[in-house]
Formats: sequence, structure tokens, C-alpha cells
Amino acid sequence: MNTIVSPVGTSILTNAAEGNERKLAGAYANYAKDDVPAEDRAVLEALIAKAREKMLATPDDSRLSAEINTFMRFYESRYTGSDTHYLVCTDTWLGKQTAGLIEEWLKLKGFAAVQIFAPGGLRTNSLEDFQSALSELVRWCEESLKPVRSPHNRVVFNLSGGFKSIQGFLQTLAQVYADESIYIFETGSELLHIPRLPVKIDACTSVEKHLKTFRRLALSLAVGADEAGNIPETFLLSTGGEHTLGGWGELVFGQCRDALYAAQLQASPSSKVRFSEGFEKSLQKISADRLAQVNQRIDDLARYAESGDNLKRLDFKALKGKSMAPSTHECDAWADGDARRIYAHYEGEVIVLDRLDKALH
Repeated sequence: MNTIVSPVGTSILTNAAEGNERKLAGAYANYAKDDVPAEDRAVLEALIAKAREKMLATPDDSRLSAEINTFMRFYESRYTGSDTHYLVCTDTWLGKQTAGLIEEWLKLKGFAAVQIFAPGGLRTNSLEDFQSALSELVRWCEESLKPVRSPHNRVVFNLSGGFKSIQGFLQTLAQVYADESIYIFETGSELLHIPRLPVKIDACTSVEKHLKTFRRLALSLAVGADEAGNIPETFLLSTGGEHTLGGWGELVFGQCRDALYAAQLQASPSSKVRFSEGFEKSLQKISADRLAQVNQRIDDLARYAESGDNLKRLDFKALKGKSMAPSTHECDAWADGDARRIYAHYEGEVIVLDRLDKALH
């Protein structure tokens, strides 16, 4: 099976457009629907309907769009329907409309698992929004692609469509999250396969040296100017004196974090989360992958302690009764297999972690 990620451009519209329609499609590429003047919006709505009618009438025409041309060459008319498709589009009216047309085409071919992903702010008229959207895209790759990639499920980046501004970034992400990239010139007939290269991101020294800062940036927690100054500028997204990880920072941290989290219990990223001696002792015999999960839950606890964001995977809550004293609260460490909880209590505003232990039943 395959999980296929395809950036979607507007070629399915422009290939159906004539004269003024093509001009308007380009002029309003970065607009929300309500921001398009009524007269021009009516022209574009008619164009969308015309493109859909053309697609339904001739679904196997490779000239419909760059994305459809690539799908036809990739499957060679043998549509199994078992693959999962993600369509990455701009956070705009026309971007979502064109992705919707490609989604409809895929479902006509029997693919039930098709999802549209439009990172907030992914448009080319605001550099700040665009950089923020790239960060969201990396987080999505970590959460949606990394867990499903296996010998039985290949991740493929289809880079024939979409805008050049997003294609370049996805070409880099493909070397980390995909097994291969595929590409075809819009009117071409030969599919180009680009295998994943043995690329290693050599920035983990910087991440390890300033791990607390990277963790706080990744958690969207406050970081001082001096701390942010220790991070290479290309990894940062700074707005109004506040700092977060940019797209490249998210990518680098995501690649380095797993090894660092599996190696040892890392120091708390927040002054509002502290470890007791008993907590550290309770971790001595757990495996590296479970230790990595504990470090991730500590990140979640830090976010909760400073922002009140209680994630579902954390589930921080008060204990019933006093059987686990001095612990008064618990959260999930991991929920699969031999599920474990982290038990804790408050000292003022500080969450003190007491121990890792079995869940209460």
C-alpha cells in the first residue's frame, strides 16, 4: 500500500479557463472567497463548475491537471483503491476548490481514504503566514506520515502539482518522511521516480546544546531574547518579540528529538514541572522507546502547567482517594501494552512528579 502526498495547484482550473477566466484565477489565487468582488466571484464559480463538468466527462484525460496526469501514470489505470491520499492545498478559496475537484476525481477511481490538508496561512502573499504554515506542515508530517511509514506502507510525495513556493519545501521534507518522490511534466507521459537519499541532518549538536530552548519553542512556550539568540536564525519564526520554531526548526528538532529523548531523562523544560528522586528511580528499568514517551509526556505537562492545555494523550487529572499519597494527580505515560501512569502532586504552582507506575483499576 501507499500513502501519497500531493500538493495541489490550480492547473485543473487554468486548463479549463479561457481569456479573462485565466487572468482572474491568477489574480485571486491568494484570496478568501468573501474577499473576491461579487462580479469576479461569479466568473470564477462558473469556471469551477466548468472544470468539474470537463473532469466528469473525460476523467481519463491526462490534460485535466498535473496531479491527475501523475496519478494516471503512477497507477497505469490499475486503481486499487487501497491507497491513502493527502491533498495539500493553499489556505485560500481557489486552493480548497481545486483540491476538492482532485478529491472527487480520486473517489471516482475508487479511493475512499482521501483527505484535504490546508495549513493555516499557507498562501504566498504573507511571508509571516507562509513560514508559520510550513511549521504546521512539518508537525503534520511528524504526526500523520512518520507513524504510518513501514515496509508494508510506502510514503510517496507526488510533486508534479502545487506552487513552486511549497514544492521546494516538500522536496526537502520528502528526503525525511517519504520513500520516494514522483514527478511528471504537466503534459508529459513519463513518470520520474526519485528515491529517498541517505540524507542526515547535521544540526543535532545545536539542538542538544540548547535542548530546553528548542523544547519550549516547539511547545509554543515563552522564550527570552537571550535564549532565542542561541538558536540559528533560520530555525526561528519571530513576531512582535515572540519566538517559535519555523519550518526548518521544526524539521531539525523533529529529526533530533527521538534519539535525545530515548537516550536519557531530559531536564524539565519548565520551572513549573519538577522531578522527585523517586520519579527518576522509577524510570531506571524502562526501555529506550518508553523513555522517549515519558520525555514527550513531560513536554505535555510543561505545556499544561504554563498554558492550561490538557491534551487528550496527557489526560492530567486528580486522583480519587489517597491510596497513592503523596500523589494527588495522574497522567498517561503511555496507553498501549502495559499501560503506565505518571503520578504527581502540587507544591504551590509546581507539579512534582513522584513516580512512574501501573494504572489504578
